[in-house]
Amino acid sequence: MKTCGLMKVSVKRVNAALLILMLMPIVAAEPQAPLERPSDLVKPNVEKGRFTLAFVTQAVPDFRVMYCRPGILQTKIRADVCVVDADGSSAVEVRVGQGETVGSVLRQLKNPRMRDLTGSLRPPITVIKKRAILGSGAGKRFLETPIDAGDFVVIGPRYVE
Repeated sequence: MKTCGLMKVSVKRVNAALLILMLMPIVAAEPQAPLERPSDLVKPNVEKGRFTLAFVTQAVPDFRVMYCRPGILQTKIRADVCVVDADGSSAVEVRVGQGETVGSVLRQLKNPRMRDLTGSLRPPITVIKKRAILGSGAGKRFLETPIDAGDFVVIGPRYVE
């Protein structure tokens, strides 16, 4: 035992008390329910997702600025190009005009393996437009999706050069 002022205190008891105080928030915390639907984001004691409910309920002025700085995006729009981004390994700017589609943009690519992504065995492709993010699950109709200057065509990770 050590003497601390007027009190005699056991070091073991102090350490035990500190340990209990440190563990109390862990024990006292209520368990969190799993995130199952968008409205769960506003409920207490539900695990939080990466986004807030505002992401779903409020209009996003331009989805493309989530992935590109606004000034750089404006440069791409003025240059009439879209960006084909292949799994982070390469990105190519493709000039687009009126009536361009996902299929026509892919056919403009120089790499024959990337040009051939219009078949049924293509990897997942996502198009990020000003007001929408679209996935390739629609089949051949997806290849007819219009592409505008500033849009992104993202080729998923199953594409390997």
